[in-house]
Amino acid sequence: MIAYVNGCYLPEERAMVSIRDRGFLYGDGCFETLSIHRGRPRFWREHMERLDAARAWLRLRSPSVDLAAVAGSLIHRNRLGEGLLRIQMTRGCGPRGDSLPPASRPGLVLTLHPLPAPIPPLRLAVVSLRLDPASPLCRHKTTNRILWMQGRAEAEGRGADEALFLTTGGEVACAASASIFWQEDRGLYTPPLSLGILPGITRGAILSIAGEEGVPRREEAAPLVRLKESRGAFLARSTHGILPIDSIDGAPLPPCPLGESLRRAYWERANRTPFP
Repeated sequence: MIAYVNGCYLPEERAMVSIRDRGFLYGDGCFETLSIHRGRPRFWREHMERLDAARAWLRLRSPSVDLAAVAGSLIHRNRLGEGLLRIQMTRGCGPRGDSLPPASRPGLVLTLHPLPAPIPPLRLAVVSLRLDPASPLCRHKTTNRILWMQGRAEAEGRGADEALFLTTGGEVACAASASIFWQEDRGLYTPPLSLGILPGITRGAILSIAGEEGVPRREEAAPLVRLKESRGAFLARSTHGILPIDSIDGAPLPPCPLGESLRRAYWERANRTPFP
């Protein structure tokens, strides 16, 4: 694969960043991962809005290039029809220390990756790490992923596929790399953004589609017992769309009827989104 690194298109084996890049030193950056269909990134506008929000919160300079043009050129150079695009921005090179250095040229890296294989219904484990609704860190996709990686490692160490995070108040929050939904009666439920969770792109699309199809939908803080006693649950992730949940802490969940009915509508919408 060819990658884009700070203005240059290079084979991956030659694509490198400086050891002085603050993204490498401190995780001082942000990123987005988009799925690609027929050579076009899905939900481009929504991902760019979220990337720009993270960039503004981190006080990073805007890139001096047209991201859509760079992404399109990279996809064309690699002749990629289906796959994933990762866009990563960092503060660029700067001195050591916690103080923000004077504005400099931001680091910009775009890479392409194969489309992930379909995966079976997921086994979730509630992990000991908790999310603080007052912290802004969980609301942006920063390049520091230690919290999520440690959660996933804990879940996998217990034989699960994915971590389920609760808030410091004990409410259901999210998975390590996905939003969560569950069904009660005919209604679709998901945690509210006020709990400090990431505003998922797939999450937003599913809520919109459910509203258009007349499905009652609620964003509510809920204890774990409501999830375990639901009619079924699923995860929402840009790379896979809707992912059924098989069990939580070993307790089985039934297949979620609403998840199955929304799956096709989600992909139809995703494939129609404009680029750029």
